[in-house]
Amino acid sequence: MNRKQMVKVGISILASLILVMTNFGGTFSGDLVKAAVITLDSSTLDTYAPPDPRSSVERVFSAGEYKIAEGTSFQDLVFVVPSDVTIDLNGQTVGVVLVESGNLTINDTSATSSGKVKGLTFSEPGNCTLINGCVDWVNIVHAQGKFTQQGGTVGGLYNNKGTYIKTGGTNQRSKKITLDHGDGTTSTVYTSDSGVGQAISSTKLTAPIHATDPIHMHFMGWFDAVSAGTEVTDNTYFTNDATIYAHWQYIGTVVPAQVNTSTSAEPDGSSADDTHNVDYLDELYKTIEEAIALGGQRTIYWNEGTALPSTVMKLLKENPQITLIFNYTYMNKDYSVALPGSKVEVDPTIPWYGPLYLYGKYGSLKANGVTTQTASNTSGTYAVQAGDTLYDIARRLHKTMRWLQQQNDITDPDKLQIGQEIKY
Repeated sequence: MNRKQMVKVGISILASLILVMTNFGGTFSGDLVKAAVITLDSSTLDTYAPPDPRSSVERVFSAGEYKIAEGTSFQDLVFVVPSDVTIDLNGQTVGVVLVESGNLTINDTSATSSGKVKGLTFSEPGNCTLINGCVDWVNIVHAQGKFTQQGGTVGGLYNNKGTYIKTGGTNQRSKKITLDHGDGTTSTVYTSDSGVGQAISSTKLTAPIHATDPIHMHFMGWFDAVSAGTEVTDNTYFTNDATIYAHWQYIGTVVPAQVNTSTSAEPDGSSADDTHNVDYLDELYKTIEEAIALGGQRTIYWNEGTALPSTVMKLLKENPQITLIFNYTYMNKDYSVALPGSKVEVDPTIPWYGPLYLYGKYGSLKANGVTTQTASNTSGTYAVQAGDTLYDIARRLHKTMRWLQQQNDITDPDKLQIGQEIKY
């Protein structure tokens, strides 16, 4: 076949493809046909967003792409999103949307861009992206909830315990706070409405890992000045965008550490007085390394502090034969958790693992036959302690936040009272 014949064959094939696409309305058949956009109105609501049997006002979205019909208002309904959903507001109004899992995309393709979502709540892990339109308020209760604002308007945040990323659009009330880590690095958080003023959620004021000396630099807190100044807490209110600063102190301390050099689950009886005048994390690392060098299954007992840095968690994960028994006192309560290296999970975004996280995650594990303290999986009641959040309680009791809210008629999970009984 010469070059002219090859060109003719190519043109013929191209013409056939164009004919096929024309017959199918300009699209390919089979897997390449894009799923149809579903027009949502009163006649299709029950089909694609049927009532949730757990609530008379809640509707559960099926996975898909939706466009709210013109002249339709769902402002009195609560929509639950348990899967991947795209909503084109089309200039209309919908009520509160609960993001439970999956990915939600909100857009408004109307000429006026006047579409509105009255509220957006992340009660479970899930993602939402706002492209255009308005969301009156956003409540990121769950630590793994993620809200990305690419455009549109957000009235403000009422919680920011998860992740809020703003790359465009307008946030009318929340203030942008730059966190200067004091080691040459920075990060950004946004305030949420505490009911009194714009404040930073306590979950955003945790200790960062010092970039140049994570072992010896002890985090002293966030302050409103590079040196001295006033400490910033979740009761500090902001009226403008601002920068706050991490303060550090170089420390070394005397800390007892016990290592069991046998395969027994019990401590080897070494005296708490057998200590060294070195930094306590240096001592913990040294103890773990000694246990690794001995070989075999080893159990380490540790009783300093109330949290563990990610570097220790990573070292445990890399050595599954090592188990760390961590005993600590938090809020006047004694805890003991077991962290077998084979069970440890490391999240690179978490610099420190706090007392309630450790208890909720590892409190029910066994180490060489030793069962640590754990919450019961049977039904009962739990009395709220100082510092508790509903998320922490749910993890500890192996329940979901939403289930606990329904069982206990909790409308605002951020207004728990000390001593309040939680049924589970």
